[in-house]
Amino acid sequence: ILEAECLKIVEGSTDPTKDSEPDKDELLQENSIDILKTALQKAVDEEDYERAARLRDQINQLKNNL
Repeated sequence: ILEAECLKIVEGSTDPTKDSEPDKDELLQENSIDILKTALQKAVDEEDYERAARLRDQINQLKNNL
């Protein structure tokens, strides 16, 4: 969904085998939620309710993973 909204999250790790810190993962999820909320509001404003429902579901899924 983020890619569909033309948004990308870039991880700062240069070593793909190194585990990322949980704090960074939580910050990325919280940032993603904020981005998705903005996209959700835009979808509602444009009356694109199918996209809004998909965004809402994605937000709820991310919140449950926190």
